[in-house]
Amino acid sequence: MFVDVPAPGGWYVDGGLRHNNPSQLALDEARRIWPIVKRFCLVSIGTGRQKNVEFVDIEYSHAPKPKNSKSPIRSALSRIPGAKLFRTVKNTPSGLMELKKIGKACVDMSTSSEPVHEAILRIATSRDPDQRFPYYRFNVEKGMESIGLEEWKAKVRMGELTAQYMRTGEGQMKRNTCVQDLWKPAAVERK
Repeated sequence: MFVDVPAPGGWYVDGGLRHNNPSQLALDEARRIWPIVKRFCLVSIGTGRQKNVEFVDIEYSHAPKPKNSKSPIRSALSRIPGAKLFRTVKNTPSGLMELKKIGKACVDMSTSSEPVHEAILRIATSRDPDQRFPYYRFNVEKGMESIGLEEWKAKVRMGELTAQYMRTGEGQMKRNTCVQDLWKPAAVERK
């Protein structure tokens, strides 16, 4: 994106790598600003749970197929929409497509917000009472994995999935408890 104010402007790229869930950044910043405050309430709003990153196709994790069957690479290529070019290539280096798959898996892992959520959850539910704090993560569990972050046109579908998630018993219970913590927070404890 080109941002022209202030002049002369400049090109900017999404800096969210490893920070698609900024909860850890928010917690670190709060502790920096209020170093003697012991307890914070953190609300994290996700963009939907991603599907697991797969390095190995389940189909090919078993014994190899007979020699006369289609190769795993050709079979995988045939399932990619618009990959007609690859279908005509006879001698595609077998490792090339695997490297591409590994690269995609690395990108998927580096943009996942789940590791940050898990780290924050461990701190928020620590055995050490001085470390614990109220933490609420609202993240649609199903249906969002096929919608990319850049797909703003799917906002109606995202809204439907979010409303459905918030109507579940877990969503309602978490929302009500979160509202209570925000509406009537516990007294500020200082270190």
